[in-house]
Amino acid sequence: MRSGYSILAMIRDALPNGGKLCIQTSNVRVDEGSAPAGAGILPGRFVLLEVTDTGVGMDQRTQAHIFEPFFTTKALGKGTRKAKSRR
Repeated sequence: MRSGYSILAMIRDALPNGGKLCIQTSNVRVDEGSAPAGAGILPGRFVLLEVTDTGVGMDQRTQAHIFEPFFTTKALGKGTRKAKSRR
């Protein structure tokens, strides 16, 4: 649940003047060969969670780092305190 809270906190910050948040779920089936190469997803049935918003978005420089475990755009001492160290 903490990751859900973190996602919502990031969306809140991306909507400083309000906007639209949409959370959708659906049942999906992943067959062999249908998952992206290297994704590490085994065939089977899953629940897909989609979160979209009308926030300010991210520039290409930010997008290049979003999957790094301790990457943040927040100033030191701000945010959800999920990252334990800062590079």
